[in-house]
Amino acid sequence: MTRVILLALLFALPFVTGCANTVLPTSYLVHANVPYSDVLPEGGVNVFWTDRTVSMSPYNNIVVEGFAVDKAVGLQPHINRDELAARIRHLIHFGLKERGKNAVTDAKALAGKGPYLTIRGNIAQLNPGRAKLRRWIGFGAGRAIVDLEVKVFRVALGRRILCGELTTTAMKSSVPLVPSDDVTLLRECVARVAANVSAFVAQHRNRKPKPKPAP
Repeated sequence: MTRVILLALLFALPFVTGCANTVLPTSYLVHANVPYSDVLPEGGVNVFWTDRTVSMSPYNNIVVEGFAVDKAVGLQPHINRDELAARIRHLIHFGLKERGKNAVTDAKALAGKGPYLTIRGNIAQLNPGRAKLRRWIGFGAGRAIVDLEVKVFRVALGRRILCGELTTTAMKSSVPLVPSDDVTLLRECVARVAANVSAFVAQHRNRKPKPKPAP
């Protein structure tokens, strides 16, 4: 009986470690003045810090800059990381325009048009997961994961001032026995994180501190 249990554990070990490699959280932004425990989920993103004096939604002019991918966790040789990074930028740009914003990818297009926002960031994880786990276990095992870290700045009179830091994560798996393609799953994750960012920026209003109760 003991031998059967040991064999079962040895058989399961690659699946367990494979799951751990694909679902553990990666590095996130932590603002110097905000403890990690103050992370707030809002509209599909984790808000690490926002300037309480600034609302993003009133800004119509927005520049979508690039997203670094060179330090992303989970990169695989068969994944075109630059193509996916460019796709994130494109989809955020497109999502903002769909929401009525004058979104551009080059700040020169906004010359002389007053204050504007810029969005830039880092892809912390671009992990295609494991196809074998998805096929034989499914329901989350071997899932693809995209983690995006984002900073939003407001630019006025030549000064760039940080007004928000956030992260957003998307995960995608499949049901057992159904083949799933790494690139397709990553593109679906990319579409989700991009939609989260564009929606958040387009709708964000600052949260005024709640008044302290009278003693």
